Amino acid sequence: MKFPTLLLALLLAGCVKESDPPTAPLLTVPFVPTVTSSSFDYDQAWVESRVPDSTLWRACRSAYNGRFSEQLKTALADSFVQRAHWTGATETEVRGCLTASGQMQSGTISLLYRAERARYYGAQCWILEFAWGTAGDAIQEFRCYVMDAGTFNPRLILTSGAAVRRPPKDGYSDTHGG
Repeated sequence: MKFPTLLLALLLAGCVKESDPPTAPLLTVPFVPTVTSSSFDYDQAWVESRVPDSTLWRACRSAYNGRFSEQLKTALADSFVQRAHWTGATETEVRGCLTASGQMQSGTISLLYRAERARYYGAQCWILEFAWGTAGDAIQEFRCYVMDAGTFNPRLILTSGAAVRRPPKDGYSDTHGG
């Protein structure tokens, strides 16, 4: 008698469907920042001559114009942080440079599309390029920050479309339009 009761209990238990856990909507990320490392020692003229990386800038704008969100900005930054360890950088270094740029602040419409760990006038730096705009459907400008990897101070800021704060006047370069 125990066997049929046990069999009936198992059959009934199999008929009860547990509710699936709620899932967050998937974030489609068709373009992630390019992260490279070089031994090149850049100077201001060299950085100004190659910023923005027009191919990557256009790819980022094409992928995300009209789709900006804080979640997307965070996802791209997190992708950069994960991939930056390949260059020998620490998470503290990478997040310090990102935060000090001011581009990760909530409400700032800015998406990282290129990062390079290199030297700038002999100092280890991160060259960070962002696509930015004044509205989520108009990411049409660029900003570039050359951030000192040790102090997180900006060494050079290049921008198109609008001025940004100037780096300190202690040997660092002024802001330039693009």
